[in-house]
Amino acid sequence: MANDIIPGLIITAIGMGLVFAAIVLLWGLMAGMVRLDARFQPKEETTSVVESSEETDHSALDNHRKAAAAALAVALAQRDLRKKTNTRPVIQPGNSWQSVQRAQVLQDKSRIISHRSLRRD
Repeated sequence: MANDIIPGLIITAIGMGLVFAAIVLLWGLMAGMVRLDARFQPKEETTSVVESSEETDHSALDNHRKAAAAALAVALAQRDLRKKTNTRPVIQPGNSWQSVQRAQVLQDKSRIISHRSLRRD
């Protein structure tokens, strides 16, 4: 029995090694492409703008207010969405497969009963 397992384990190890090697190869290719792309991108020149500290304080406060307003809007939208998704229709106990099977059984029984009543007449 152990002799049957060893070839299977060897094949599994080879397969896993090949998959791992392919993943590493793809990772290396992607890293190389990113480096090549970075070399050929034109470098943007940055210009530094000196602002007064008072303007910086106002812009920071303004950015903080914008962030708070955005967070509030997202929270309200999520709350409304949660209310809409929680209203699911009430489903009778059991699943649809059971319902279909029960309907087929009842239909078959009704055919048998109607067939018997025709024989008696």
